[in-house]
Amino acid sequence: MKTSNKIISVDAMLDERFGKVGTSERETFRKEAYNYCVGKFISDARKSEKVSQAELAVRVGADKKYIRRMNTAL
Repeated sequence: MKTSNKIISVDAMLDERFGKVGTSERETFRKEAYNYCVGKFISDARKSEKVSQAELAVRVGADKKYIRRMNTAL
């Protein structure tokens, strides 16, 4: 693997990969990143409490398929 001493800002990297702030591409990325983080947080909390997907669905009044989709999107 080739290494580089070039340092770039995270903002510049995001601009290059996902478009400038305000563009539809960047907004799509932001929404997907947010959904991933929320899903990961819920999944980790569920597992630490040893709650199954089915039990979580009952507790929050959601469909089990919805809970499964949140976990598989990660």
